[in-house]
Amino acid sequence: MLKKIFIILLFIPFISNAQRGGKNNFNGDFSKFGKKSKTEYFRGNISGKIIDNNTGNGLEYANISLINVKWDKIIEGTISGSNGKFSISGILIGDYVLKINYIGYKTKEVGFQITKRNPDINLKDISLEISSEVLSEITINEEKPVYESKIDKIIYNAESDDSGASEDATDVLRKAPLLSVDFDGNVELRGSKQIKFLLNGKASSFLSRDLASALQMIPADEIKSVEIITSPGAKYDGEGEAGIVNIITQKKIIDGYKASVDGSFGTRNNKNGFNLTLGKGRFSLSAKGNAWYSWPREGNTTFFRRDWNENGDTNMLTNNGVSESQWIGYGAGINMYYDINAYNSISSDVNFRGRNTPSKNTTSINYNGNILDTSYNYNSYLQSTNIRNNISWNTDYTKTFDTEDKELSLSYQLGNRIRDNITELYENDSIIYLKNINNEINIEHTLQVDYTQPINNHLIELGGKMIIRDQKMDYETQSDSSEFIFDNEVFNYVQIVSAAYLSTNINLPSDFSLKLGARHENTKIEGEWKNGSNVPFKEGYNNFLPNLTFSKKLDVGKSIKLSLNSRISRPSSSYINTNTNITNNKNITVGNPELTPSTTQQIELGYNSFGRKYQGSYYAYYKQSSDLIESFLIVQNDSSITTYKNVGSSTRFGLNYYGSIRLKNLTLRGGINLYSYNAEDYLLSNESRSAILYNYNFGITLKLKNNWKAEGFGFARSPSQTIQGTSTSFSMMSFGIKKEFKNKRGSIGIRIVEPFAKDGNKIWTTELSGSNFHQISERTTKFTSIGISFKYTFGKLNFKTNNKRGKINNDDVSEESNTEY
Repeated sequence: MLKKIFIILLFIPFISNAQRGGKNNFNGDFSKFGKKSKTEYFRGNISGKIIDNNTGNGLEYANISLINVKWDKIIEGTISGSNGKFSISGILIGDYVLKINYIGYKTKEVGFQITKRNPDINLKDISLEISSEVLSEITINEEKPVYESKIDKIIYNAESDDSGASEDATDVLRKAPLLSVDFDGNVELRGSKQIKFLLNGKASSFLSRDLASALQMIPADEIKSVEIITSPGAKYDGEGEAGIVNIITQKKIIDGYKASVDGSFGTRNNKNGFNLTLGKGRFSLSAKGNAWYSWPREGNTTFFRRDWNENGDTNMLTNNGVSESQWIGYGAGINMYYDINAYNSISSDVNFRGRNTPSKNTTSINYNGNILDTSYNYNSYLQSTNIRNNISWNTDYTKTFDTEDKELSLSYQLGNRIRDNITELYENDSIIYLKNINNEINIEHTLQVDYTQPINNHLIELGGKMIIRDQKMDYETQSDSSEFIFDNEVFNYVQIVSAAYLSTNINLPSDFSLKLGARHENTKIEGEWKNGSNVPFKEGYNNFLPNLTFSKKLDVGKSIKLSLNSRISRPSSSYINTNTNITNNKNITVGNPELTPSTTQQIELGYNSFGRKYQGSYYAYYKQSSDLIESFLIVQNDSSITTYKNVGSSTRFGLNYYGSIRLKNLTLRGGINLYSYNAEDYLLSNESRSAILYNYNFGITLKLKNNWKAEGFGFARSPSQTIQGTSTSFSMMSFGIKKEFKNKRGSIGIRIVEPFAKDGNKIWTTELSGSNFHQISERTTKFTSIGISFKYTFGKLNFKTNNKRGKINNDDVSEESNTEY
């Protein structure tokens, strides 16, 4: 019945008449002003140079406004570069006036016309005369807000936020509403890491698996905005239980070249990067390279487990050890964009990223077995290398038409993820030797078609997508002792996802809006083991994912909305890999290829109020998940064995608040998320767990004299929950100060992390319980750090914004977090 209702609603725009009739009759409603004309759809460009009338020298930082003559409204703006040059792209056919303001000079207006025959206008030199009455201040009223509320998302316009000591995308996300980011770059939305990440509307393998490293490759000043989508529409893939985070980069086309170098050096982390962009006319080419690494870091570990049988007999296992860990990351990318003509454009990019995380552990193991009447103690030494390399190629073709918003796009993506993991274990004073080898190759093909069609001031979106994932997991365990040998096995796993969607946006009277859609996804999976260690399987499942959002605009910057949607999370290769991963002989992890996807239904009520000084978001939500995927631990003999299970169902009630106060030289921001965790499992061990969880964050940015800025932020979260127990709570604070050079081309800064930690250490605790065991582990590491950062930009900085975006969005599998705690 639900499917039939949604199908009927989806076709309402095809048979309904617009509430505001007429091709160009807005009846006094200027809400559509600045958008593309219904009759003409074409992107042109305007460029020129602002000079002093007497000296002929270029004037830097002149304020330039683009005014549409028909509506007499400002639709775009920019400032002139270091030599007075400027450029604005994406201008529709029509008559315009360019208005130039500069302190101490007379305002000047220049008219021009964009046509299909002459889309690129170069006004060359525009001279300004010195005003007899020097202006002390020029105010631009059409400033883009820092926060915007749309029917299905909140937009954080990072380019409009005069932020402090931000270095990369991780710092930017810490300032975005509803998000919290820990020190290792792991992002949570309402306390969940199950987020679908997009970059310019696409989520290639560049963003999969090691997300924290990918975020470090995106410079903060290249980010235009961040979209937080808690109720995604049908156009988006159904994955990501918490929602979607879409990072929009500047996508600047340079007339000439722009290059920058940046780096940071500290007592814990280091990073270096280089970016170069070349461009001319409608073609641009950009390249980047990054390297980031940590110093070796020592820590201490403790572990205690007690298990028992029905008679009350108990065994006890204790581990005490010393660890050393490090990570080394590297990446590079190249991007090409070409605007072929008025209706056709193509973009293509290749990205490469890698990470190596070597570690060493020396552990003293003591076992007192009363059940098996076995006791022993010995030393264990483990060393591990974990190398992950990721390369992706994306190509997008977009065709536009004369009609506004009518667009066809074709996208193809090829991704290849490679993982090489070697773990060597020496136990009982090297009497026992084990070597586990796990090599993974994941080749992913994605083909996507999207089409949008406006009908009577409504917008219809429809499309399809196919993802083919071919994964090969090659593993074995070598040993001097035959009882520990696992012969070589190759697990081939293929997943094919086919999807189709239909969605519509309907503008209703009295500032009401309705967005609804439906998405159908079919998933086929098959797996086989080359040497027959398990039984081959082949199966499939279908998911119907409806969504609906009803919104009311209350005032400028104020709106309220009610939404419902369905989401899905498929298990990743790390969850299904049947390799026996050994931490030591008493702690083993093995995947589960029989996992099924978890599904989530959500109802959300939200209110947004975004003004110039105060911005606030208030949300209440309810989520119900079934076939929840969690790690699950059992004790067999003297060993702890961890695998992954569909443990049961869970419900969450949550309240979410984010607020920001922006004063002249001071910005305060903060947020809190309070929610319940209620999970039930009546299949595995008849367990249930309930808890009240929280996370909060805060930040402050202060502008000082002489181009100095100071910034601080902090966050905390309660222990994360599973059906069997908790994983550590966490909190941290960071403070930084940055000095921008007078020529605006560079900066230098210093930052200190967690200055108040006791002895500079952090402790991470995990506590788990089952029907016959209880265990607790702690890990202590050095955490307090201090570092300096720098950045310098050179080249010709005359750019225009490219508004083309990629279309492919893949991030549809449940992943293990990258956190080390």
